[in-house]
Amino acid sequence: MIPYKYMAIAAISSVLLLEGCKEDADVVQSQVDVRFVVLNAQGQQTSVFKAGENVVFRLQIMNQSDQMLLLDNPIFLDQRFCEVRKRGSSDEQISLGKPYNSIFCTYQGGHVLPAHGSQTIQIPWVADSTVLTTTHFCSVLHKQFLPIGRYYSSFTTPIALYQNNEQIGEIPERTYTVEFEVR
Repeated sequence: MIPYKYMAIAAISSVLLLEGCKEDADVVQSQVDVRFVVLNAQGQQTSVFKAGENVVFRLQIMNQSDQMLLLDNPIFLDQRFCEVRKRGSSDEQISLGKPYNSIFCTYQGGHVLPAHGSQTIQIPWVADSTVLTTTHFCSVLHKQFLPIGRYYSSFTTPIALYQNNEQIGEIPERTYTVEFEVR
């Protein structure tokens, strides 16, 4: 009868251990924040640009936990990332394309998301050596600034979180949208 007692204790301990790991993953997942914004060439977040001013797209994934995490490579698969759409006079929405030819050019390894750190994906609409373009992009596409008008960029993706080559959580699928205007 004693061995069954130990087996029961072991089973209960295993369940509690697994639940503890799930809680740890939930805590880590709740401490990861994602922001999609547009910046001016000086790196300031804004929604209004002057005609002839560059628009810089930035996706930042911030890890406020004490644990280092990994992100997939590619981090997401949505093909509309940074696609700019101009709002027309009616509900017409005209695509002006993306600021890059391709993204996540190498599919090796993952992207490190350090404890209390971040992973930033950033690219300007027009190539500019004074504006940081992260290595996620293979090239910058445009040579002309956006014309006067109202624009938005929107994409939808979940973001998987890994530790030790195992997925420990996921930021649920969400739509990230920025709206801005060139005057």
